[in-house]
Amino acid sequence: MTNQRNQLFQNQPAVAWSALTSWPSALALACAMGMGSCTQTDTANTPFTVKTLPQSVAATAPLAVNDRYVAYAASELGTGPGGTDFNGDSDTSDDVVFVASFGNDQVTPLGVAIKPGSNDRAMAWVNDTLFLVVSEAADGFNWNGDSDTTDTVLLFWHAGLADPVYYATLGSDRMYAQGTALWYEPAIPPSAVGETNIARAVVASLGASPAAPEAITTSFVDTAMDGLSLQIRGTFGDVVWFTASEVTEGQILNGDGDMTDTAILAIYGTGSGGQIQLVPQAMESPSSPVDAFISGSDRIVVYLVNEAAQGVNLNNPALFTSLWQPPQCSGTPDTDTNDNVMHWLNLTTFTADPVVNAPINTGLTGSGPTYHLADDWIGIVSMESDEGNCDLNGDTDMNDEILRWVALSANPEPINDASKLVALDTSIAGDSGGVIELDGRLWVALVDEAADGRDHDGSGSNHVILGVLDPALPGTNWNYDQGSNTFIQVTWMQADATTTARFLAAIKESSTGIDRNGDGDTTDSVPTFPREGGAPRELDFPGVNVAVELTNPGMLTRSNYGFYRINETSQGTDYNLDGDLGDSILQRVNLSGSEPATSMGIELNNARPAVLVGAGSNPRGVVWMASEAQQGPAGTDLNGDGDAGDVALRYARLP
Repeated sequence: MTNQRNQLFQNQPAVAWSALTSWPSALALACAMGMGSCTQTDTANTPFTVKTLPQSVAATAPLAVNDRYVAYAASELGTGPGGTDFNGDSDTSDDVVFVASFGNDQVTPLGVAIKPGSNDRAMAWVNDTLFLVVSEAADGFNWNGDSDTTDTVLLFWHAGLADPVYYATLGSDRMYAQGTALWYEPAIPPSAVGETNIARAVVASLGASPAAPEAITTSFVDTAMDGLSLQIRGTFGDVVWFTASEVTEGQILNGDGDMTDTAILAIYGTGSGGQIQLVPQAMESPSSPVDAFISGSDRIVVYLVNEAAQGVNLNNPALFTSLWQPPQCSGTPDTDTNDNVMHWLNLTTFTADPVVNAPINTGLTGSGPTYHLADDWIGIVSMESDEGNCDLNGDTDMNDEILRWVALSANPEPINDASKLVALDTSIAGDSGGVIELDGRLWVALVDEAADGRDHDGSGSNHVILGVLDPALPGTNWNYDQGSNTFIQVTWMQADATTTARFLAAIKESSTGIDRNGDGDTTDSVPTFPREGGAPRELDFPGVNVAVELTNPGMLTRSNYGFYRINETSQGTDYNLDGDLGDSILQRVNLSGSEPATSMGIELNNARPAVLVGAGSNPRGVVWMASEAQQGPAGTDLNGDGDAGDVALRYARLP
């Protein structure tokens, strides 16, 4: 791999980031005290000018970012030397919601306390309208007008409102934004056939108040004649999925003769006839993986059925054609009911006739996640011991995790060529599970040579290296050589949420044979944005020659910029000129290579991406957290509240 083939690699001189704007302390304190809307004095529209919001936040504080705004739960206890009562309930123990606008830097206090212990799903933007899960007890206010303050309620707010408005009383904290709707679970249970406990709030236009709650019905006819209670679990595109519990319903939902299953799949989306469709199959748990994607005009849903819960052996070779099981597995059929088995269905045809168009059993086992390439292939990582103790990759053991895949077909015939069935490192940092779906047509996998029993790079030593395969080309095998006899190793990798044409990776310098950041060693990892190169099934690695956090670089792309965390110690550079090398630094790079990589200051090395950004078509800003204690020997009061021990929330406008 050379710089000629990877034009975006940039050397990073040991220069500090420029001085950052800050708010005058008097104004910052006024805003921190919640005294109306506050506007920063520096209102320049210069992109990437770093600004600090005046309230402190917890490192795990709920945040919700869309294209125009960031909503955040400010810490009463952490803001100001003695804490600050933002919502007027005479204590300083709450996390109270504020909204900041990227467009004019206006900060608006909403004066309500988020439910204690909430995660990011306690707040959601739908068409510039913010929905909040609020605890009446924590907030000290009876929002729904009953006789107590013990409820959890759903509120909404938009820029045209002075205060948040009550919308519904909740039966759970689960809510999911999807397009122009918010899905949630009201407190009122279903009571008749066809009813569910699921509702949605539709926001028809930008920054409007939601329409009245819309009750969602189901096609399922329950024997108890009292409707179906569901739990919202997630969304993909316009598909929402749920789980139902036989224990809660008091009836058999999957036809297995018992009433003990707690995760029966249900689906709503384009093709479901405007109702929730129950899929009479049991998953292992409510957190089992589910995926959905578009295939032509249809929605394909992929999920795992648990054999024990369903009461049947779903990967018994007798269920499939003779081509389904690898030849080396002949005579070792799977006979247990201990597996999770990948299934798929077409939501439109399943809804039209769930018997004739029943879900397809692929027979492939795994624990998730599942993967798909466009509308051609679906895959999963299988443990060999789950396949009747079959040596799938031919290395004489049965302890490997193997990527397996099958075409979207009513008659599954998985690839059974042992040369293509390779053992993976599924523990790699990031959320890939060792597999990336590239450009809708290529598998990229992190192959573990020691587990695979094959020396793919010809080095005589065992490495964990990237391989690329096009499953549509049966005459080709995995490609491990990424050009110039280079075999790439990574410490972190993840899909790029904005495109399948590339992915995100922290690659080991040692695997490139070059001290890329010029610090005298090759022990670091550098941020790259891999894509298919000029040669088919060969990767290019455009990136930046700077050392990132090895297993938590927080890489993310948006608006043609890449963002990531630098590790000062690994880089050997005091970027923020505070006399130490102990900080994480946020840096950005223009992905077309038209600008030098630029550092944006200290960044909290937590579980979130390096920046948060809206998912719409025109994001206006990025948001991140910074620890005041990291800036200078005694820390620096970044948010102007009189101390230097906070986690500060920072943002910058995008071009």
